[in-house]
Amino acid sequence: MEKLNNFFDNLFGVVPGGVFGLISISIGLSIDIIGLVISGYSMYTHSVSSLSIVGYPVGLLFNIGLFFSGISAAIFDIYLGKIISREIVNEKAIKLTVAISVVSSFSLSLVGLFPLSQENYTILVLHLVFAFTAFIGGLIFIFLYSLFMLKDPKFLKILAYSGFVVCGFFAFFLFTQFPIAEWLAVFAIILWTLINASYMIYKKI
Repeated sequence: MEKLNNFFDNLFGVVPGGVFGLISISIGLSIDIIGLVISGYSMYTHSVSSLSIVGYPVGLLFNIGLFFSGISAAIFDIYLGKIISREIVNEKAIKLTVAISVVSSFSLSLVGLFPLSQENYTILVLHLVFAFTAFIGGLIFIFLYSLFMLKDPKFLKILAYSGFVVCGFFAFFLFTQFPIAEWLAVFAIILWTLINASYMIYKKI
């Protein structure tokens, strides 16, 4: 664990942690837009996962992009956990939140490895499990990080409040399962990551 911790400390010493957040959303937003434009799918009738089964090369591009977007998001999550003040927030609470966020983001990557499938039941089940793990985990860790930000003076209050709004979109999707609700949740977390990552880079946190 100490070696892994040192690895990330060295990594963030070279590349600001906020950069990984920007990389994640750049990939995620690009594949979403490309997929929607080329496939002709509607956000009102098709889920985000539907883009994973669009014909070549869109489906393949979406799945590869989702994998790397999730990996980048996990690294950003780790960085966010590192910069929360230990003098204000309990160490165990931070570690738990980091663990949930990493599991959520890594599950997002696995959604790319196990795309929505109507032909293979096992892959379909794995896809749904990882997708819901990503969403439920996202709801939990964004809520917790937002609470931490409210307590930590290095963060603007608006950053914390924006996180609670994102949680609202996530909850709305989980309760309704509407395709448009899923898209709103996705764009909400992209905006949340953009705001926080940009703020961290600008303030050199």
